[in-house]
Amino acid sequence: MDLREFLDIAANIFEIVAGLGLVIGAVIYVAVKLISRIHVENNPDDQTAINTSQTAQTLAYAIFGIVGVAALLLLLITIFNSSSAGTIPITPTPAQFATRRPSATFVPSATPLPPTKAPTLVPPTPAPTATTAPLAQSVEENQPSVLVEYPTDKDISNFDDNRIWSYVYTMPEGKKGYRIVYSPGKFEYTLDVSEQDRYRFGFIWCENTAAMQDHALTIISRPQFYIDGEEINDRDMLSGQMMKDNMYCTHYSTMLTEWKKGSQIELEMSYTIKELLEEPGTDFQPGEYRHVIYVSVK
Repeated sequence: MDLREFLDIAANIFEIVAGLGLVIGAVIYVAVKLISRIHVENNPDDQTAINTSQTAQTLAYAIFGIVGVAALLLLLITIFNSSSAGTIPITPTPAQFATRRPSATFVPSATPLPPTKAPTLVPPTPAPTATTAPLAQSVEENQPSVLVEYPTDKDISNFDDNRIWSYVYTMPEGKKGYRIVYSPGKFEYTLDVSEQDRYRFGFIWCENTAAMQDHALTIISRPQFYIDGEEINDRDMLSGQMMKDNMYCTHYSTMLTEWKKGSQIELEMSYTIKELLEEPGTDFQPGEYRHVIYVSVK
């Protein structure tokens, strides 16, 4: 037992003694005093009563003395404990600390679990800085080499003026204009255009009479039109009958404009004559006729 524990026990004893002694002494003193006074008043000459009263008073004083000593000792112990509180360790109570969660209890499993891998931190990919140059380049790359439009009435009224075949040059001769041929094959041309030029790209077949025209159309296939190998959609083609120079004609037309600067474009118009087509003074041999224009956009 250390000094601190001894002093605590002693303090408890002195506290009990002081409390009980004070009560007992007060009771005895009051009782004896009251009894003696009554007895003395009734027997003023009785020496025994007087001695008994004095003895009771003395006993009460002795008890009060003991109580006083116990109280004094209790005070001294309390002062000593207070002065030594900094050197004597005090065990903290659970209420002095925040409640801590109990650690997890490991229970072995029948099947061992694989260890959990720590997540790999991947740095965020920085967002690309927006610039106008790549966007402009992308728009330029997606721009078609030439714009195809359905002909207007004005385009048809200028039938010969905007006819692309009027401006081409034959290869390799370099002669201007469309080449009339009577045998199948591939026939090539060159043409230089600017970005805003507008040309009618098409085909026309004319005969002296309506009957001859009807007969020719049973032998000549519907013409096909291509831009860089891709066929032009029929919805962009205008076809119809017309009179031109007192002849019965059938035509197919589309409009080409907004050429992409610096482009090299291949235009093709092709048709097939299924059998010998006899005409006054000349005959058209059966086979496929391909007319190809190599366009340079300046």
